[in-house]
Amino acid sequence: MSRRLSDATEDALLEGGRAGRKAIEEAGFSEELKQKLLERVQSAKFQSENASAFAEAGLDSSVGRGSREIATGQAWSGNEATEDMVLRMLDDARKPLKPGLRGPAKIPSPIVDLRLKSEPRLKPGQRLANARDKTSIYAISKDMQMTDKEREDMRKELKERFTPGARAMPNSIRGLAALANERIEDAIARGQFKV
Repeated sequence: MSRRLSDATEDALLEGGRAGRKAIEEAGFSEELKQKLLERVQSAKFQSENASAFAEAGLDSSVGRGSREIATGQAWSGNEATEDMVLRMLDDARKPLKPGLRGPAKIPSPIVDLRLKSEPRLKPGQRLANARDKTSIYAISKDMQMTDKEREDMRKELKERFTPGARAMPNSIRGLAALANERIEDAIARGQFKV
C-alpha cells in the first residue's frame, strides 16, 4: 500500500506541476519523504532534458554510426530544422547523375609507369625464326666465295624477305617444311653447299 501511495505521489509530482507539489505539501508528508520525492522529480527532469546524452551512453560500442545518430537525434517536433530544409532544397534542385552517366574518373596525364617490365616471352616458332634469320645472315657474311656485290644483294633480299608482314609464317608443320625446302633449294642454286 505504501508503495502504491509513493507511486501516486510521484506521478502527481511529475505530471501535476505546482498544484501537485502544493497538494503533497498540504497532505502532511514528512520532510524526509518530501525531499526524496523532490530529488526524484529533479532527476526525472534532468533525464528528460538530456535524453539524447543518456541514450548515447546506454548504447553498446558495436552500434553503427547511423543507429547512434538516430538514437541521439532530436525527436520530431513537427517543424523542419533550417539546415535540413536547405539541404533538401539543394538536393531537389539538381538531381545527381546516375553512375553510368558520370563518365570516367579524371586521371592526370601524362601517366608515368615506373614498374619494371620484362621482355615478352617469345613462342618457340618465333624463337626458331629469329635464330634461322641470324644464322643465315652470319653464314652469308662468312662465305669467302661471294663477292661484295653478291653479299650486298643477298642482304637486301633477306631484308625484303624478312621484314614484318612481307611473308606470312606458315602455321603448320607441312608449311614450315615447304618453306625450309624452298630455302635449301635457293641456297643450293646460289652454291652455298659447295665444299
